[in-house]
Amino acid sequence: MLEVRIGRSAPSATATAVPVADGAELPAALQAAAAADGFTGAAGTLCEVLTGQGRMLLVGLGPAVPDEETL
Repeated sequence: MLEVRIGRSAPSATATAVPVADGAELPAALQAAAAADGFTGAAGTLCEVLTGQGRMLLVGLGPAVPDEETL
């Protein structure tokens, strides 16, 4: 389980959570920030990215589990 707490602050402090599987490809705009932070998508890891659209929080989910349809 992953718990994220954001303390009391201005409304602009809200973040958009982006779930990321281990090794998943990120959009180019997020790749540089994730690489600089060493973020890989491993379970329980986080990476905060400030973008022109606001704050994004990359949330590592660990290995992707294949869909039954893709087996």
